[in-house]
Amino acid sequence: MTADELELHDKRQSAIHEAGHTVIGTVHGSLYSPWLERSGTSNSRLEKTWIGHADNVLGGSDERVRALIGVAGAVADSLDLDPDITAQEIVERWECDPNSGPSPADRSIISSGGWERRLEAVATVRAILAEHWQFLESIVVELIEHDRVSMDRVLMLFALHKPKKKK
Repeated sequence: MTADELELHDKRQSAIHEAGHTVIGTVHGSLYSPWLERSGTSNSRLEKTWIGHADNVLGGSDERVRALIGVAGAVADSLDLDPDITAQEIVERWECDPNSGPSPADRSIISSGGWERRLEAVATVRAILAEHWQFLESIVVELIEHDRVSMDRVLMLFALHKPKKKK
């Protein structure tokens, strides 16, 4: 991979992660604004060149929803790599390789309750992200192109990509 390809890959991975948080927050009634920034690394081969954030701009959530939002980025990462991955497989990866799971900040949100609670949260988030994948991808495109998606733009994208109700 060239340096430019590596950087674009890194940026997309960070965008997917932050879009995961944003989708779950939005579906649960909180408004988020995700953004990306260069990491400033001098070693793009071994360190991430882009890092992301998803700011809760408006709305609150209870402990259960915060746990869902906390695992959402890592679940989105897993679904991007393998759309058919099960919640159980995601949690097993996290148990075997802590680097494959939520970031330390996100992990602190879900630290209580053990693996059973995490499995329940991952299963819920996995189902929501699968249903709203077009919404997630639209956020990713915006992040790659503009490095930031405003709360208003997130709402517009949500309205454009809201799944149709099944009859």
